[in-house]
Amino acid sequence: MYLPAFQTYVCELDDFHRHVWGAYVTIFPRHIILLPAVALVIAIFPLPYGYYTLLRLVITAFAAFFAYIEYGQHKAFTGWVFGFICVALLFNPLIPVHLSRSSWFILDLIAAGAFAAYWKFFDKISRA
Repeated sequence: MYLPAFQTYVCELDDFHRHVWGAYVTIFPRHIILLPAVALVIAIFPLPYGYYTLLRLVITAFAAFFAYIEYGQHKAFTGWVFGFICVALLFNPLIPVHLSRSSWFILDLIAAGAFAAYWKFFDKISRA
């Protein structure tokens, strides 16, 4: 009795993932993927502390969303999923990672490059 209900639930989740991915490909403006990359490049300049706090929230949200979408599409931990999970953990605002300014400079550029590469990868998929 429990098993059929569980199978129905799994099937509904699978349909949900397909719906989310389909909506993501058709409706989601692909240039929005560049928003976190631009925000990270801006972060290399000296700015008020509030910007970096907001940046952590924005980058974590985008990285978690892209990891979720990629996992839903492939049903596996691909390089994109693993990379976005790492970015989300590094930039998370709940348990902040404290590093030197020079370390953040490098990590900001690496993360910006990852988002830009994902934009290019996503562009290739959406046009195929």
